[in-house]
Amino acid sequence: MNNQFGFCEDWGKEISINSISDSSTELSELVIPEMIDGQVVTGLSYWNYDGLQYINKLVLPKTVEHINFGLYDVGKGICYQAFEIDCKNKAFTSDGAALFDQKRKKLIYFNNTEISEYKIPDGVEYVENFGKVAQMSLKRLIVPDSVRYFVPPSFWGCKDLQEVVINSRIGFGKYGLGAFESTPWFYETYSNKEFYCEDVDGGCYIRAIFPRGSDIHIPREIDGKFVIGICIEGMKNIETLYIPDTLEEIQILGDESAYETYPIINNFVVDSANNFFKTDGTALFNGDMTELIYMANSVLESYVVPEGIETIGLHAIGTMENLQSITFPRTLRHINASFRECSQLVRISGGENVIDVEHGDRCALDCPWLDVGKKFVRSSSIGRVLLLSGKTIYGDYFIPDGIEVVESYAFGRLRSLYGVERLELPNTIRFIKPYAFHDNNYIKEIIIPESVEIIDKYAFYGCKNLSRVVIRSNKTSINEAAFEGCEKLEFPYANMSNNPHEFIDGKNV
Repeated sequence: MNNQFGFCEDWGKEISINSISDSSTELSELVIPEMIDGQVVTGLSYWNYDGLQYINKLVLPKTVEHINFGLYDVGKGICYQAFEIDCKNKAFTSDGAALFDQKRKKLIYFNNTEISEYKIPDGVEYVENFGKVAQMSLKRLIVPDSVRYFVPPSFWGCKDLQEVVINSRIGFGKYGLGAFESTPWFYETYSNKEFYCEDVDGGCYIRAIFPRGSDIHIPREIDGKFVIGICIEGMKNIETLYIPDTLEEIQILGDESAYETYPIINNFVVDSANNFFKTDGTALFNGDMTELIYMANSVLESYVVPEGIETIGLHAIGTMENLQSITFPRTLRHINASFRECSQLVRISGGENVIDVEHGDRCALDCPWLDVGKKFVRSSSIGRVLLLSGKTIYGDYFIPDGIEVVESYAFGRLRSLYGVERLELPNTIRFIKPYAFHDNNYIKEIIIPESVEIIDKYAFYGCKNLSRVVIRSNKTSINEAAFEGCEKLEFPYANMSNNPHEFIDGKNV
């Protein structure tokens, strides 16, 4: 092993360097070798450099394909005064000061202590990592119109950044202005404003809010332009959100934490002349009252979703710490990932006509919601969709009546049926979603009824003990990767059109 590198993670015939055994704070040059002990070096991952702060030049060979600069290790990044990239490297390129992907669409790293002004090259669309140490000397940044996204915390540590030349129409992505929040430019430009706006066709769009109190009054117009959209992200508590008649679009996003916490909004008030949104005071709906867009009330204990609602949007219901029960209407058909941080939710009723739960593996996350039925506990379903199979099952298992969809990860590794080796699906099941039985190491036998129309990709991925599969219909569509990773099933996935099939130890019987 090369003595300069303290630890290398071996990936078969490739090596990723995870640390450098050099106790100095500065290196004049760090040359990454193409090979170490006969193995190809393909990556760098910076985790343990023992106080190393400055590298005057980083030299990358043609073999390096990936680099992890420790984006979230704020304040501990290494300063690189220059990059030198092998001309045959297919992953990276450089202008000397910054590191880019080969197509120069993404600025990957810039952390230079000598440059006070920098212009991001034309054509760059994404900026990932810009100045993570307090010694960063950048004072002026010029951003071309091609840039569309800054990844937080791109500019943390740029304590001297006084000027950013930027097109006001450029979007700041999901995290608004979070990438610039620690810079003097940001505070001088926006500290005296309640809203940061961008001009768009037909009016202006509020990209960031700097609240003055617990209530947010979205203005009808700013600087003579109608406010037609707003992005609310990173906020904790809003008592009342007032929506004017001009607003056509609203994005409510989670913060930057690992749990991506969404804001509490206890009340909505919508101008009666607004055709795009309606409210009952607690929840926000679309204009024709077919979709529940958002509800996150900190005091509500129970709620009845109005009749006529067909869809519950992505993250529409969440951060409701006192919600204990919710009732869905018969009209409800589609649910996206919801109920996150509903720590008291124990009862969900109605919704018997729900046929689709997108991101079902994330539904009811952190909820003590139980649906206790015949011989099983901690099994959750909505309408015709089975979400969670249960965690404490031994022996036979019974899927609730009327279930048509087995959602992704319903029987997966983290929700495995302990001790259940044989499962016969009821004749109401129509769809088995991707990863439905992902890495389930208990199940050995599965009976799939005639009613099943689709077994989607990776449905039984990694079920290493599954040795018997019975498929009763000759019309079931089976994705060629549906049983990938099932070590005891060796039948050719692409030639399964001659159903019905029964496979025992990989043999068609």
